[in-house]
Amino acid sequence: MRNYNKTNPWPVMAALALAASAMAGTAYAGIPAPALPAGVTASSDWLAVLKGYSQSGSSLLTLVLSVAVFVMLSYFMAADLSAVRKGDKEWGDLGLMAVIGAAVFMWITYLLGQVAGVFT
Repeated sequence: MRNYNKTNPWPVMAALALAASAMAGTAYAGIPAPALPAGVTASSDWLAVLKGYSQSGSSLLTLVLSVAVFVMLSYFMAADLSAVRKGDKEWGDLGLMAVIGAAVFMWITYLLGQVAGVFT
């Protein structure tokens, strides 16, 4: 069995991190200004900038929730297909689930679109 050096490496690592951060201070001088959200022309109008970011965020949240509903409905369809193949359910149950799932997906997407429209 080898006898490893049992010294604490954290002070050395902290010193190296401090030195690296001190040298990297000038590297941030050339970073461009952040891009404004869509529909905002002047960066001095903070309310318009915040409204633009909230519109973008609500659109992203709407998309994420719609995808989550689609994945959930797809899982339920796969579970019903498995039940049909095992003989626990009939093909009519699968068709009914497909129709109801499509209606729920369209309804949820519509409602989320209305919610995103509140911020515009």
